[in-house]
Amino acid sequence: AFQFSLDQTYDYEGFALSDITPAPVAYVHPRVLFNYDELGAIRNRTNTTTVGQITMSTIRSYMTSQLTGATATNATIYNDLAAGIITSFNASTGQESITAEIMYEAYRALIDNDAAGGAKVAAAINTLATEFYKDLVAAKIVGSDPYKYQAISEGAVHREFFALAYDFAYNFMSSAQQANSRQTIALATSQMWALGMDALPGWNANASNWIPMHQKEMLFGALAIEGETGSDPNIYPRIVAGYQRFLTFGVFKDGEFYEGMGKGNIDGEVLLAMAKRGDMLIASEPAKHHIQQMYAASMEPMGNGFTWDELIGGNAMGAKYFDTASLKFAYPADPAIDFVYRVDLQNNYSALRSINFGFAISTTDALYRSIFARDSISLLAGQTFEQAAQQMNSVLPDTWFSNIRGLMITRSSWGQDAQRLWFQPRSESGGHSEANRNTFVLDALGRNWAPYLDGNQTANPGIAASIVRVDGVGPSTLPSEVISLTDTSLSSFLVGDATTPYSKQSGGATARTDTVNSYFYDPTAINWAWANLPYSGLPDWQTSVKATATWQDNTPVRYAYRTAGMVRGTSSYSLIVDDIEKDAAAHIYTWRMVIPNDVQVLINGAPLSGSVLVTPNSTDIVLSDPQRNLLVRLLAAAGSATVSITQIDARTRSLDIVTSAVIPNFKVMLFPFWKGDAVPTTTFNGNVMTVQMA
Repeated sequence: AFQFSLDQTYDYEGFALSDITPAPVAYVHPRVLFNYDELGAIRNRTNTTTVGQITMSTIRSYMTSQLTGATATNATIYNDLAAGIITSFNASTGQESITAEIMYEAYRALIDNDAAGGAKVAAAINTLATEFYKDLVAAKIVGSDPYKYQAISEGAVHREFFALAYDFAYNFMSSAQQANSRQTIALATSQMWALGMDALPGWNANASNWIPMHQKEMLFGALAIEGETGSDPNIYPRIVAGYQRFLTFGVFKDGEFYEGMGKGNIDGEVLLAMAKRGDMLIASEPAKHHIQQMYAASMEPMGNGFTWDELIGGNAMGAKYFDTASLKFAYPADPAIDFVYRVDLQNNYSALRSINFGFAISTTDALYRSIFARDSISLLAGQTFEQAAQQMNSVLPDTWFSNIRGLMITRSSWGQDAQRLWFQPRSESGGHSEANRNTFVLDALGRNWAPYLDGNQTANPGIAASIVRVDGVGPSTLPSEVISLTDTSLSSFLVGDATTPYSKQSGGATARTDTVNSYFYDPTAINWAWANLPYSGLPDWQTSVKATATWQDNTPVRYAYRTAGMVRGTSSYSLIVDDIEKDAAAHIYTWRMVIPNDVQVLINGAPLSGSVLVTPNSTDIVLSDPQRNLLVRLLAAAGSATVSITQIDARTRSLDIVTSAVIPNFKVMLFPFWKGDAVPTTTFNGNVMTVQMA
């Protein structure tokens, strides 16, 4: 059943409570993510699990090449720091990366029980502590807000890296070194504020992807010194409350994100740290379903990654940082989570063989994977991806729908050659959005046919979307309404009403009158009073003060409905049906499908060149690669429709069906088939379509 509520509930089925150990008393370290008493178990996992072995080997190798080896990239800086010299570190442009490397070296020394290495890294941390304290004092004097963590502390102590280095190296330090680091972390965290803390309980104040990022950094600092001199006991409960709101308004009960998933992550390591302190948000349904349901549905049939939307989204994308692995640690035997986890590991553990010190948000992935190492059950059993995928036919549904997001992902079955249709009207505006309401993505026969593109893949993400354009204009980033959902064993269809984003766009001087609840398929999904207030009266995403949301004309239309879905059977196919009318005059309507660069476009068996007239149910438009095809069958269209290839930019092209009409009446079948197989015959009379398979 699809879950529509935002109400917070918990799911402990399969939860590994015995692997969650309470945090120790003050002044006992390590403590943030694991206890001293857990070192034996962690060492065992790094020695006996494939994930642990590869990850720990990667960490040791990187430390030798980056920090501790005679010819290591940062050997001079590290040796200077250990000797109490800060000059070379301050002259470096990679201070954050070096601090992260020192954090890793502290962890390595702890796991390897390396007393000499531990003493050296403790000395280096002590030098950094003295310098970082000076930096914090200066920042608080000149900063516009001395209590804003992101502006004052994040850059000074380099995110969570310094705090974790202190936690891991604590037992190698002298009492004076411990006190020096402690006072620096206290200055960085005490009485500070990060985005999402103390926010009003409503959109947009609790939904930003910045919330887990910045709250994690400050939280790990606070936990590193919890109960110790200078610690602020109010930081932890304020962040727990912030995370509770984030897992209510920023992550929905079905696991989907308010933000586009190109920027979406829950920072599962935070949830594991909170679990050690009795706050079991990792067992909340939004957290569990984020991996178990949303990730699973977003997985591309081929097992090569996930479809992520909006900014830095795309196809065949990797899992976000440590999130999948954190839920795998919490629910080790859950079959759906394990299936997602093996794809997170890229089906061959290749994701574990590097550390990205150039991107701070993923820098700690190898660290957390080492601490919480678990193997994928299906990989350990030697199953191929196809064998594992086939087992999901009895575990996961063919269709997943997020009511609050307004997204349907449906497939013919679970298997690498299955057909999957991803269709998003998008019922909430989200963050970092692209102007592509009612867009779709299609995979079938082991490849992608209609990709999702963002600014990393195309210079024009709003134009490079599989949508209808009216006189060259598409929808804005305002929400669309979902007005119908049909899901049976034989077919699944969703209807999106994009009248608002076609007609309106953000900006101008007119206050928005629409509400959060205006666009949901289930309009009672959010039973908070603010959900029925105009968008122009909701709190700001950063400060919680009243925001001013306005809108203006985009390309006003009378209506803009798109019905998209799949008919399942021996030969499954998808349908895209558009009902759109701008006004009583004829306009140029373009039915656009973004296509991969490696497929050939054929029309009645010959390469498509220029603009060619299309006869509905007769002209065969085929996307082709050496092994397989996709039939793009125009079932109906008003006027004289033509088809052509548009080169949107140097990297992007689309298949465009264009007509001039009052109502274009586009109806399109997408039918994948192997080379040598015949295509179906179709007729469309009135509202009745007939499909005759060969």
